Amino acid sequence: METKFTKGEWKLLANTANQKIYVINQRHCLLAHCYAHVKETGNHPLTLEEAEANAKLIAAAPDLLEAVYILLGDIEKAPLKYTRDDKIKIARQAIKKATE
Repeated sequence: METKFTKGEWKLLANTANQKIYVINQRHCLLAHCYAHVKETGNHPLTLEEAEANAKLIAAAPDLLEAVYILLGDIEKAPLKYTRDDKIKIARQAIKKATE
């Protein structure tokens, strides 16, 4: 899979003291940060739980994209490279990373 985004695993680094959750790569470079608004600013504040869920989704983006490429590639090509069980496992792992 050819990518233009940062390669490697993306993961969360939480700092609950300042209500921020960071998305970093394997070299600990910052890719994104999500934070909760602790004061009402006129717009709708995010809770720490929402900020963490957003960060998890961002961190799982490469895995989710890879799962879609695998599923789509197997649909378009023959012979199939992945078994049905392989595809289910890959998709479930990506979803788990995005939601748990």
